[in-house]
Amino acid sequence: MRFRRKAFADSGVALRAQRVVMGIAVLTMLPATVLTVGIVRQSIFDNNVGRFVKTELSQSGTQVISNRVDNERLTLDVVAVGKEITPAKQAEAAGRMAGYGLGKYALNIIQGEQSDSILQLNHELMKVSNDWDSERKRMLELSAQTHLLQGQLEGYTRYGQLATEIRGEVAVLFPQVRTLGLARMVEAGRDSVGIRQYVAAIVGINGKQRMAQADVERLRGFLKERVQADSIVVCLH
Repeated sequence: MRFRRKAFADSGVALRAQRVVMGIAVLTMLPATVLTVGIVRQSIFDNNVGRFVKTELSQSGTQVISNRVDNERLTLDVVAVGKEITPAKQAEAAGRMAGYGLGKYALNIIQGEQSDSILQLNHELMKVSNDWDSERKRMLELSAQTHLLQGQLEGYTRYGQLATEIRGEVAVLFPQVRTLGLARMVEAGRDSVGIRQYVAAIVGINGKQRMAQADVERLRGFLKERVQADSIVVCLH
């Protein structure tokens, strides 16, 4: 970054400054280093658990549903269904746990018709079901929001399309009209909490021509019928 090197007249001051800078750098990096080491260790440990389960407990006809390390009881709990993992295979697998960095843990396999196996399996299935229900609910909420936004967008864009569609009729019925614009408006009063919604018709008049009030009312009635709006405000310019 090409910072200029600070020069000190006193070498003792320079040495103290360097030590302060080094101390700040170490204190800044230390938490990040500790956090990184912890993440790496946990990742290695999780990978070792996965390798152990896949390598030592996999067999034809058996499906491992879940595995969980209990650090309080120091056990590796494995839930399996299907073909039973024999006591001999369990003992053989337990003897190899040290090779995966799991030497301080005891292997606890829950399988077959054991009541805790069924409960654990039901728990896993309920978690999947709950996750699906939550996702389905979220998708329904997003769909409803999308539908609402589409309706609001159409409410604003349809008037521009209508202005284009009826401009030929307006030109025939009201020759003094040069341009026509339609827009949905929401009006809020400065001193009131209420709002007023209406369709604004911005009407441009040819040259210096004027439009009689009777024609304005006739134009308002025509637009109200064609636009199918409860309230229309005609603005001439």
